[in-house]
Amino acid sequence: MNIAIDGRPILNHLTGVGRYTSELVNALYSENNEHSIYLYAYRGFKLFTPITPDMDRAKLKEVLGRSSGFCAPYPFRKINRLSAAWVANRRKRPPIHVFLWTSYMGDFSHEYKSIITIHDMAHHYFPEYTLPGYDVDLPRYLKDYAHRADLILCVSENTKKDVVEILKVPEEKVWVTYNGVSRVFCSQRDENKLNDLRKRYGLPDRFILFVGTIEPRKNLMKLVEACHLLYSRGQIKEPLVIVGGKGWKNESFYELIRKLNIEDRIIFTGHVSDADLPLFYNAATVFVYPSLYEGFGMPVIEAMACGVPVVTSNVSSLPEVAGDAAILVNPEDPEAIASGIYKVMTDEELYKNLQEKGFKQAGKFTWESCAKKTLEAINYVAGSHE
Repeated sequence: MNIAIDGRPILNHLTGVGRYTSELVNALYSENNEHSIYLYAYRGFKLFTPITPDMDRAKLKEVLGRSSGFCAPYPFRKINRLSAAWVANRRKRPPIHVFLWTSYMGDFSHEYKSIITIHDMAHHYFPEYTLPGYDVDLPRYLKDYAHRADLILCVSENTKKDVVEILKVPEEKVWVTYNGVSRVFCSQRDENKLNDLRKRYGLPDRFILFVGTIEPRKNLMKLVEACHLLYSRGQIKEPLVIVGGKGWKNESFYELIRKLNIEDRIIFTGHVSDADLPLFYNAATVFVYPSLYEGFGMPVIEAMACGVPVVTSNVSSLPEVAGDAAILVNPEDPEAIASGIYKVMTDEELYKNLQEKGFKQAGKFTWESCAKKTLEAINYVAGSHE
């Protein structure tokens, strides 16, 4: 059976979908031993040649290394035209039996079965926080694609529930394939590496960590308010370190920091390298993720895998992913967030308990399991093409 995989998101590896696609493709390479898998992507306006059926790693890395990102300048319609051009050119590609789209944007044909992946329904709950243009195009395209696809993959039970209820698709058409956590996220006790990280980024020995894009849905304003409460009471001195790029609609966030006069208590690193990110988790005292909505919440299990206690929200998929291995708080309540942070930073027994539970919880999510479930879904829809 010939399987085609949409590799476009990998070209923008800084996004959650990009990381998901990259990890899944590599896991599928390891797990699959019976099907031919083709990856396609494009750079600018030029489509790449698909990868050879044996998914040669050198060629995979060569293609994926050609661009640092792909999508920002290209509207939905242009992206879909480029995709359709490659798919339609049967003379320059092998026959396709199943096409796996690692985001919701797919192309549909009688030639093959289509599987799309829906990572979250955040735009439905928080349209005001959606990127300009997406608030109009996304709901329309998503509903259409969900009904045209042969199968839908979701990254959590909570996302599946949202997809079934909001998009009105049959429950049996939606499968859950949990994200995994990469092996690079593990407990790292190499003090030389940690000290080098602290020196390069100006980090103290103890700090509060957040990882994610600076945009409204991540709820950083409530986190800053919570930290200000702790600082003003003299309960902690540790700074808040924010790892991630500037997103959108964040003017109020920076204004709040100035208003509270805590600029010197917050360290912005911007995007960091893949090599540095696990070190940030390992160097942190506590990881706080007060997001208002997540389809999965990858940073939560990354932090747990590195042995840092987690404080996160009690909404959307986060309780499902965190289990009993984190302190769950109301993300709308700065007092609750502050209380969770303070408990972790002052209760040594709780700290060790969360560490131990975190390792076990993170161990439940592997890319190997995700790949196996994805191959099961592919075989399921393939039918006569198996």
